[in-house]
Amino acid sequence: MLKELLKMNENINNITGKRLKELRESAGLTMQEEADVLNKTFNLQITRGMMSRWESGKAQPSNIFLSAYARYHNMDLNYIIGLTDVKKNLEEKYTLEEVSIENNINERESNLLEKFRALPEARKLKIEARIEAEYDIVMENEQESRQKA
Repeated sequence: MLKELLKMNENINNITGKRLKELRESAGLTMQEEADVLNKTFNLQITRGMMSRWESGKAQPSNIFLSAYARYHNMDLNYIIGLTDVKKNLEEKYTLEEVSIENNINERESNLLEKFRALPEARKLKIEARIEAEYDIVMENEQESRQKA
């Protein structure tokens, strides 16, 4: 189970990195130029080194940085982080069928997604925060287990 989660995390980093690089290159920007424009536009402190680690899959940008990328490039965050291979702009909506087909979402996941989408935005944010916190706990525990082994 641990190996599967680590492999999944590595795959997510690689997919996200490739897509960040793709967006940057399609905009005709160097890493430094993109860092500068994101920092200025969204009042961030991204360095060229951070971008290099993200694009190479060695690290995963935080949600704040991913959100800035998505807004700057007008690209749906689900595409950037690899939840879908359907490349859409921020304004475009996905149908549940598109998401399910592209990502091999099973019936259980599809039902959860439908329920999540029906919630008010404030509740969605709370659920997202809970999931993020739980994920962080699991990853910390796995890292501790690896260090002990």
